[in-house]
Order: sequence, then C-alpha cells, then structure tokens
Amino acid sequence: MVEISEIKDTSSLEAWLGGRFREYATVMAARSALRTLPLFWDWSLSERARKSGFMALPLLKCSFTAAVSSRYPKVSMKQIGVDVSEILNARAKGISSAAWDAGYAVDSAVRLQAGHAANAAYDAVTDVFVQKFFTGEPGSGFAEARSMADASIWGNVRSDCSDLKRGIDLLSSPLWRDENPLADLWADLRPKILSAENWQPGDWRFWVEWYEQMLDPITNPPNWELLKQVALLEPEVWDAGPKDVSEAIAEIENRFALLGETKAWQQRAEALEAEIAALKMRSHNQPPELVEDIEALEAPVLDLTQNLAVVAEELEKPEPEKHLLRRCGEVIRDAALAIIKYCGSIANDVIRAGAKTLGTGGAGLVLDSAFNDGRLVEYATKLINGVVGG
Repeated sequence: MVEISEIKDTSSLEAWLGGRFREYATVMAARSALRTLPLFWDWSLSERARKSGFMALPLLKCSFTAAVSSRYPKVSMKQIGVDVSEILNARAKGISSAAWDAGYAVDSAVRLQAGHAANAAYDAVTDVFVQKFFTGEPGSGFAEARSMADASIWGNVRSDCSDLKRGIDLLSSPLWRDENPLADLWADLRPKILSAENWQPGDWRFWVEWYEQMLDPITNPPNWELLKQVALLEPEVWDAGPKDVSEAIAEIENRFALLGETKAWQQRAEALEAEIAALKMRSHNQPPELVEDIEALEAPVLDLTQNLAVVAEELEKPEPEKHLLRRCGEVIRDAALAIIKYCGSIANDVIRAGAKTLGTGGAGLVLDSAFNDGRLVEYATKLINGVVGG
C-alpha cells in the first residue's frame, strides 16, 4: 500500500488512487491540468498558433468540463467530443515543450488518467524552470528545475491527496498550496487574452474569470450551477467557435443574474406580505380605516409574490419560456404600479430616503423604498422585454 508521502510519479499516484472513489481520480486529474493551463493558452496567442489554426477554446472546454464533472459526476466527460492529442499533433506546429506538456495534461484529464495528468504537469513546470536556470551550458539548470518542479507539482498532488483523505472539498481549495510558479505568466497573459492581441474571436472575459475562480475559489467563489449550464451547452454551439460560445454563455449569465434579482425581490415581497398579515392581526382594536388601509395592499402584494415564484421557477430551467416570463412581468408591473399609486408619488422625499410608514393609530407599516422608487417596475420591464428566454 502506497503512503501519501511516497507519491512522486505516475505509478505511485495511480497506486494510491487504486480502490478509492472514482471521483478522487477525476478531481485530481482536473486540478493537474488546471495548474498548467496558462502555458498552452499563452501559446495560442502566438503568430505560429494563428497560422496553424490552434485555438485555445477546445482545450479550455476540456479543462472546464473536467472541473465541472468533478463537481457534477453526471456531466460526462464522454460528451466533450474533443481529441486533444489530435489537435496537438495537427495544429500545434512549433509549440513549446511546456505548452505541449500542458496540453497533454488536459488530454490525460479527459481520459481520467490522474497519474499521467500530474506527470505531464510536472514535465511542463520542469520545462519552465529549465528556461529559468539555463546558463547556456548543455544540461545546465536541469537538476534545479526537476527539484523545484517536484516540490511544486508533486508537493501539491500529495497535499491534495491528504485533503481528500480528510474529506476536504478540493474544488473549494486553491490550486496551489504555496507559491504558483506560473503566477507571473498569468499576470502577463490575463490582459493579453482580453485585448486586441488575442486574434481569436469572441468575448474571453468569462474564461479569464473562470480560471481565476479555479485558482482561488475562496477569494473568487464560482457559481457551480452556472458553470454546469455552460458545460451542458449543445455540441453544435461549441463547434461553431468562440463567438457563438460567448453569446451562449452571455445568455446563461443574464439568466442567472435575473434569477438572483428575482430571489431578492421574493425576499422583499414575502417580508412585506408577512408584515401586512401581522399588522392586520394587531389592528383589531384600531380604527376600521387602518384595516381598510392595509387591505388595499393585499391584492397587489399577493400577485407580486405568486408571480415572482413562477418567474424564479422558470429561470431555473436552461430554456425558460419567454412568453411566460412576459406574462408574469406584466402582472408584476401592474402590482408595482398599484403599490406606487397607493403610497403616493415616487418623488416623495421621505420614501426616497429609505422608508415610509403607512397606516394610522400608531401601528404603521414600514415599506421598503425599493417598492416605490421605480426599481420593481424596471425589473418587470426586463421580463416583459424578453431579456432572457427562448
């Protein structure tokens, strides 16, 4: 039986993983590929890559899906439909050895070969350190490079194994235990990816943000449900290229942003509904005009809560029905206008400042200014105009 302290190469890692949960190998392979991902991404921006037609997206898709599959095992690696080794052989003429090894780490992650993925990452980082320590003499810098790469890659692999054994979620842990040997490369690469220097079409913001989430999910927690929806994009979308993928991802991001906004309105509406009910209970010994005053709000608030619930449920779906969202938006808009009309002009300085107390007899209702300053109408307008949905 191999101890964690003895893990130092492909065979020892595979031996340690043998007989353990399959998910262990999946996440270990994914993390090894993610660690050296900037190396092939950097090369994809080169003139040689442009001439040979080597784009970053297919390999990014593989690394991305490997990470998502580690979180959601039902997201199958079989659906990737990308032959990384074929891409490297056919479209990576003149590629650096470090970028090639990083690509091979991705290929191994797709095949769920954790040992090979880790060893490829080790080779890639060794190449980086060799360039750093090479003095011009044959073989110079190699010993130092291997030693530092071993501490960097296999040290992180052993750390990951220890965390797995203790039940720690690796996807919630930074990729690098200590120093990231590719930190400077990533710092230089990040703005290039987002600039005109990137000859590849499409909006690359999502991919940069995603990789930073993988580097440090504590500082940049990923929305795994959103990432899952991206991983499940239809193959024809991926095959269409970076521009079409960017547009599809933007649609998903818009839907999740609207879902978050919907849930925030749900909380406000449910709190208002509960406060109205509580105020009515307290109002039995109050003048009748107070009860009538509050009851006038009940119908629009009920419409609001019911339709917000429908919208939230619909936005959870990968392809929400636009006509249903539009219909709910119209009801929500009418409810918002009814509340505004009831409360008075939205220009009321008191309401704009924070809240307005409704009712009489010392048992007033505190109304969140968000209901009366036009924000709810703006939200409803998004639904009516079909910001998301099919």
